[in-house]
Amino acid sequence: MRNVSTDPMANPFSAAVGRRHTQALCLALLTFAVSAVLIYALPIDRLGDRVRWDEKMFHFPAVQHFAQGGSASDYSSATTPGFHMLMGWLLASGHASLNELRLVGALITAVLVWMVARLWSEVARPDDAWLALPLATSIYVFPAGVWLVPDNLAWIAVLGVLTIALQVTLTWRHVLWMSALSLLAVWVRQSNLWVVGVPALALLLDVAGNSPRDAGQWRTRLAQIGVLVVPAVACLLYFALLWKGLTPPRFQTRHQALNPAAPAWLLVQFFVTAVWVVPLLQWGRRSWMDDAARRATWIGAGVGLLCAALPVSDFAPDSGRSTGLWAAVKVLPLVAHRSVFVLACATLGGALLGWMLSALSWQRRSLVLLAVVGFGLSMAANKFAYDKYYFAFVVMLVPLIAMGWPRQPAPGPVAAYRYLGVLGISAINVVIVAEKLF
Repeated sequence: MRNVSTDPMANPFSAAVGRRHTQALCLALLTFAVSAVLIYALPIDRLGDRVRWDEKMFHFPAVQHFAQGGSASDYSSATTPGFHMLMGWLLASGHASLNELRLVGALITAVLVWMVARLWSEVARPDDAWLALPLATSIYVFPAGVWLVPDNLAWIAVLGVLTIALQVTLTWRHVLWMSALSLLAVWVRQSNLWVVGVPALALLLDVAGNSPRDAGQWRTRLAQIGVLVVPAVACLLYFALLWKGLTPPRFQTRHQALNPAAPAWLLVQFFVTAVWVVPLLQWGRRSWMDDAARRATWIGAGVGLLCAALPVSDFAPDSGRSTGLWAAVKVLPLVAHRSVFVLACATLGGALLGWMLSALSWQRRSLVLLAVVGFGLSMAANKFAYDKYYFAFVVMLVPLIAMGWPRQPAPGPVAAYRYLGVLGISAINVVIVAEKLF
């Protein structure tokens, strides 16, 4: 289905990220080194902003709770307890200090940066692993390598599932890896249950695309889907029954609420993030705007406009619409409680997403669309439409889409000015991180 003639996987990530590139490793090591310097050379207990507060009030108390043998029935984090149990075990068994636990978080963040950088080196050019800089420098990613928060461990698991599902002909070994990673993704953050749908659909499309089809193929694929889906679903069901809700009891009145603006906000985030890297990927398309691309662009724009026009999208902290890009909503005009900023960017985001998807095979397009829809719906179950919940997904989504584009020889060196957007975003990220930290 995905036109892979061989299975080069010595491990489940090798086909997804391809050849080893020193640049990706250097970027990951640099991220780890900067995090370690901040942890040990600066009084970070007195620095920082949101992430320090999250560590102090929610995540480190939860780690201590599990280190002392506490129950998962209620604790001081709104997420499932995988990260806190892991850190709690390290705290209890190794007598690790808080800074040593933070260093483990720095290693987790470095692994995420490495994975995305390796992905970029396969999508663009071997020397373009540094296109992961916007991720590595983001206020929504980098501080999780300094303070103790669970976000990046969950993103590693999600990215692992998606890269395997999108890049290889799936075998039992891949299914077992994706089952374990999906379980980890849900065990760390319950909203990640959507991720199991992507490889499940990939398995169905794979057997449906075979000709002739026999009952044995269907039985094998259905068994694989069961092995893939059951652990993650069982994990969420266990905690939902334990909590009698989707979050630990103390957070249920705070987080559990419908957020109909979430799909539009996802498209806003996609446009603002992806538009800067598109000029670097021009060589990957056979045509910038053929008939299929025009049709998909208009459909995407229409869907984006609809997503933005239906729900209210004004600045409303009590309804979870604040911080980050919501600052632009606060100062720009409204039309019937609909933000002009959201209307414009969601429409452009839908158009850009449609254009990027138009170059994919229909099977791969179906998988990516399921990921987008699944993630968007999961965010709609969270009252808070904060940028931090969306950014890493969007940054990972762009290279995952571009990896499926038709390949043709690059037309020569990419003009330096095409990199200005990515470099500018990275520079702005560094300024924001420094301002928030100090």
